[in-house]
Amino acid sequence: MQSVQRWYILRNNKHGKRKVILDFVKFTNTSLIGSSFANCEFYMVDIDGKGKLMEANNFSQSNFEMCNLNSVEMFKSGVLNTLFHNCKLNDAYFRGSTFEGTKFINCELTDCDFGNVNLDYTLFVKNTYDNVVFPFYQVAYIIGSADFINDCNSNISLKVGKSKIDIAEYSEQIDKLILFYQDCPKYYQFRNKILHL
Repeated sequence: MQSVQRWYILRNNKHGKRKVILDFVKFTNTSLIGSSFANCEFYMVDIDGKGKLMEANNFSQSNFEMCNLNSVEMFKSGVLNTLFHNCKLNDAYFRGSTFEGTKFINCELTDCDFGNVNLDYTLFVKNTYDNVVFPFYQVAYIIGSADFINDCNSNISLKVGKSKIDIAEYSEQIDKLILFYQDCPKYYQFRNKILHL
């Protein structure tokens, strides 16, 4: 870890839990394995993995505000109920991880591969997408997916096994997919599509 400007621990008096706050920290050429950053605040933090593996880490219930994640490869990590706000993710590859309940708001996503992760009830709103991959079967569980399905400027593909399809092809099949989800016991995905079409 380089260029640590400021980090500190606050005591949360309401619940008696400690919270780590990292401001203006740079993780350069860093490999994080088995670390817990649960319930942390990241403000203007730069994480540059330079392709080094980040494995079995916990970023759950954390907040990333105006952070940059570059050349990050995250494997078997938990990023549950986490907020990414005004962040830039570039050349990021995620696999075998869960982002359930996480929010991406007003982020720039470039060359990001979410194709092999759990995105159940993840929120994606007001983001830009350039060469982003989502898992085909998870799109129905993504809150806000109708926005990027209908956005002609989004460069998004969907991973189906080892193959990929363009978001436009998915959009062309939306009526058939809605009929499919109507027959599923879980109706949340279906409502997500109907409300935004």
